[in-house]
This record gives sequence, structure tokens and C-alpha cells, in this order.
Amino acid sequence: MRLPPLASLGLCENPTYTIEVNDNVIQVDPSDILSLCWTDGLDTPCSVCLQHFDIAVAPPVRTLQLKRGSQSYCPTTRLLPTVVVTNTHLICMKVHNIHFTPISHAWHDPVARAYASRETNLEAARMVFELPVRVLLAAAQRYGRDIQIWHDYISIPQWQDSFRGTTILPQIFQIFKYGGKALIHLDDEPTFDMFVLSNLGDIVLHSENLKRVFNARWFRRMWIIVEFLMCRDGYLMNSRYEIMSITFTSLIEKISQHRALPLIPSRLPDSTLDLMTSIPLFSRDTSTYNCLGHVYDLLANQGCRSHRDRFIATSAILEQDDHSSSLAKLPWDTQEACLYAAKRALQRNDYSPLLLRPAKEPQYGEIRWLRGHTAMEADMWELGVQMSAAHSAPTIMPDDSVQLELQSIGLIDQTTTIVAKETTTAIPCPTCRTVMSCQLSMWQAPKDHAVLYCIPGLLYAGSGSASVGIIVDDSEVIGRASFAKSVCDCAELVTVRII
Repeated sequence: MRLPPLASLGLCENPTYTIEVNDNVIQVDPSDILSLCWTDGLDTPCSVCLQHFDIAVAPPVRTLQLKRGSQSYCPTTRLLPTVVVTNTHLICMKVHNIHFTPISHAWHDPVARAYASRETNLEAARMVFELPVRVLLAAAQRYGRDIQIWHDYISIPQWQDSFRGTTILPQIFQIFKYGGKALIHLDDEPTFDMFVLSNLGDIVLHSENLKRVFNARWFRRMWIIVEFLMCRDGYLMNSRYEIMSITFTSLIEKISQHRALPLIPSRLPDSTLDLMTSIPLFSRDTSTYNCLGHVYDLLANQGCRSHRDRFIATSAILEQDDHSSSLAKLPWDTQEACLYAAKRALQRNDYSPLLLRPAKEPQYGEIRWLRGHTAMEADMWELGVQMSAAHSAPTIMPDDSVQLELQSIGLIDQTTTIVAKETTTAIPCPTCRTVMSCQLSMWQAPKDHAVLYCIPGLLYAGSGSASVGIIVDDSEVIGRASFAKSVCDCAELVTVRII
């Protein structure tokens, strides 16, 4: 997606920036701003306890705010005010009830290049300072002049080795979690028209604006999902630094409520509904992000820099209470990271790693059940969140095979055709001949000993009302099933090994 030009971002033409740090006022030229902000130029002791920071344990929460007594400024002003930079331990903020607003945004290419090369460029330098300050001015107009914001362009010294890579991510996730409602900067969205959606007619009236909002590049990035799930809600802000009057969650709730109404001539066009349902942030109950398969659906189409990053995000979403330790143990090798995330899921009684449709990728060593280690595709799951857990958890063996306790339903005939998506099929019980209706999805042709099993107790939002099945042939998963009704009482509980 083409980024907005500098002029549309409202950046100054010949600026000089003024920053106050620890009561020292610094005037800095744009050519020097990255070496100041991204190295140790803004380092200070904690503003509360006055102790220095142990970066490995608790890095500073670096916030920006306006200098007390300064005049009011419009966010698009050509003359930027002095900003005050403060470093504080997160625990000190919690103890002293100090609040700040985290800013969620998509990075700009010039900034990303400067980060990667460790070389300054004027375009990146201006963005790194001016965009956070203009966001601060907009927030001060809306919420009051004492507001503090956290914006990773300034709040993280990106060129310091201790802050580079993924080691700092658990602390960043905690910052978003404590910060509460974020400001979501859609810098390529020019206007919201500040619309009010009080009825279905309003949604239809503003449908084109909604399309533009949901096409913003922020929605296509992966890390914003993790940030949003940590802070749980936020306010959208456009490229003119206008902040929407309602939260993002409230906006989605209004759209969802009106979408559920009976069909009427003026309802929202299908094309717009399709667009909105493709956004991965509709579900707001973060407790339901409880299976790896559903997280794959969330992340598959989102942009990120490396495939390994997807497993960092997966671990952060699924293990919010323990993501620091789980991320610390995540292997550096991408395929090993995928295996690690999948095994952690299985240990939590999450069967979804075994039920994923295969992507276009080679087998990983001797492990045939692993999916997503080189490619994560949008249609690998499509069963939604887990509604109830299986009665018996999988057991991971020393060779990484998986042992399951399943109900045996019956053999799958060799003549059964491969069906990429769920197709209704009748399966007779081999003992009492009771016909059980189920939906099969198979990605490999059955051989001599393909068996359909039921996973007792397991249920997903998109799997029907009864139970979930798995098709195994020669210890390999070749398909899955969902049953419309409870399986026959004749079904015997057996031990099955998956490799």
C-alpha cells in the first residue's frame, strides 16, 4: 500500500526541535534527532524512585507530555512546542497510579530503513519526532494537557542493542496492557467525517467511509493485533489527527448489532459487510483466544517482517499471563519456534495443531503433524474459537509424536473422495449400523486403514453442536470431521498415536 506523502502528514519544512529531559532543555536539529532518541540521549534514572534501569529486567516506560504552562497548540501547527520526556519504571507507575496512553500505529518505510541500517535519513528523523508530538497535541486537545503518551518512535531507543530484536517485546506488551485504551493512528485515513452510527441508515450512509477506515494499513499489520488485545480497546485517529468520538469496540458493536437485523432494502451492502467481517478484531472477548488454530486465522493475512514473528505473536496472544517466560524459551529457528508453539498448545489441551489443514509446505523432519512451520495460510483453520475442551489432553512423547484417547467411529472407505472443505457424509456404526451424519474435510486420500475418531468433549464455534472428529491413516492426520449429533454408544475408547 502506498504511504501518504510527508506533506499530508503535516511535517514541518525547516524545523528545530526542543526536548526537556531531567530539567535539561535540548535543542536539536532533525539530522541529529535519531542519534539522540535512538541511542542513550534521552536516558535518565526513574522519575519516581530515582534508580537506574536494569534493561533486562525492567526497561523504562518513556513517555512524552507537554511542558507545564505551555500554550495550546493545534496538532497541525508548523511550530512544535517543547515536549518533556520522562523515564519511569512500570511498577512505579502502577504503585503511584501514573497513567499514560500507548499509541498503536503502523511503521513507515523510511523509519524501518533507518532502524535496520542504523543510519539516519531526514525523512525518518522528521517522522520519528514530529508524528509522536502531533499525536500528543491531538491527545491533549481531547483529554487534557496533562496527558502522557507512549509512542515507540521516541519511547524506545531503537539503536541500542538491548532494545533490538524480540527480547524487549514482553515488556512492550506489558506497557500496552497497563496503558489501557490506546490511540490508534490511521495515518493514511484522511477523514472519519466524525460520523455517528445511531441506526442502520447511518451505517449505510457512511458505508464508503467505513470501507476507507477498514482499508487503512494499520489493519493489515500483525503486531497491532497483539497490541490491541493487550490494551483491549482504543480510539481511532485519522491523518488529520481527529479522534473518533467512540471507541473502536463501540464502533464494531454498533455495526454488528445492525448487521443482525432482518434483511431490509436499505441494509449495508454485502461488499461492505464482507470487508468488515474480514477484520481480525471483531471479537472482543480476549478469553476466547484459546486455541492455536484460531490465532492462525487471525495472523495469516497480517503483514510482518519474518515468519518467526508469527510465533512470537501466537505465544503472546495465547499465553498472556505467561508470555514473558514462554517468549524467552521460543527457539530462534523459525521451524523449531513453530513446533514449540504447537507443543505448548497441545500441553494446554488444545487439539487445534492436529486439526489444521496443511499449507503448501514440506514435511518438517519426521514430524508429519506439524503445520505452519514455513507458511501460514488463511484457510488452515476456519473453525473459530474453542467452546469446550476435550475430556482427555494429548500426551507428547519423547520423539514428538502425540498420543490421544479417542472414540473409534469406523473405517473410511478408500473410495471416499478428498474434500477440501466440510462436506456432509453418512458414516454407519460398524457394530449397530446406526448411521451418524458428519461433515468431513479431507486433504489426503484414504488408504487401507483410515479411521474416523471422535474427540470426546471437544467443540469449536464453527464445528457444529455435537463433537469434533479426526481422521487418521497410518498414524497420520488426513482430515477432520464435525458431528451433528452425539456419536453412537458403541464407540470404543482407544489410544491413537499421531506422528
